Formats: sequence, structure tokens, C-alpha cells
Amino acid sequence: MRKVAVLGSGAWGTTLGQVMVDSGQQVLIWGRNKKVVREINRRHSNRRFLKGIDLPRELKATTDIKAVLEFADVILVAIPAQTLRENLVEWKGFFPTDFSGNSCSNFAGKFGGMERFLPNGFTSY
Repeated sequence: MRKVAVLGSGAWGTTLGQVMVDSGQQVLIWGRNKKVVREINRRHSNRRFLKGIDLPRELKATTDIKAVLEFADVILVAIPAQTLRENLVEWKGFFPTDFSGNSCSNFAGKFGGMERFLPNGFTSY
């Protein structure tokens, strides 16, 4: 079992978290919206982004970026490309030096080349 951090609590991040839990991984989602995080933890749903979907009880979320990055063996980034750069700059000191991560954000179009802002250890898909 891997410890997977999913950065982003929107439809894409929550869905990735659910898929990872379904595959047997321990998952902690980071989200900036306290109401969404609270709903994931208490109601096991994310009605703002995934209406009618029941989430696994094992899926947990937090607004504490330091805690989620310390927790993780693997980091999946599922935040909008428009905010990726500012978030990565803000979080720079929290990333462990020996981690593996994947950006699941779409860097096409005007955000092409954003890969250069990913910390060492990340790959982009």
C-alpha cells in the first residue's frame, strides 16, 4: 500500500483520490476550500464537483499542505494549470527531496511549458 497525496479537491482530484483508494492505496487529498474538505471527511461526498457520487470512507482530505506532503510516498497534482505556478512557488519548501510525483494537470495551449515549474521528482502526463 502506497501513501498517495492528491493536490486538488475538485472533480478531477477527488476522482483520482477515489480511484487510488479503490486500488488499495491510502489517500489524502489537499484542498483549499474548507467546506469541500469537511464534506469529503464527514459526508464522504463532494457535491460541489461530483453530485450523486458516494466516496469511500477511507478517502480523507485536509487543507494543510505541509501535512499532506509529509504524509505522501507519491504526489499527484490535480490543480488547474492556471494556479499551478503560484501554488508550487508557495509550497516549494514543503516538498520532500526524495519523492515521486505526477502532474495530472493539462499544460496544453497557453500553459505549455509549465513543466519547468514542477519540483525535481515530478513527471508530467
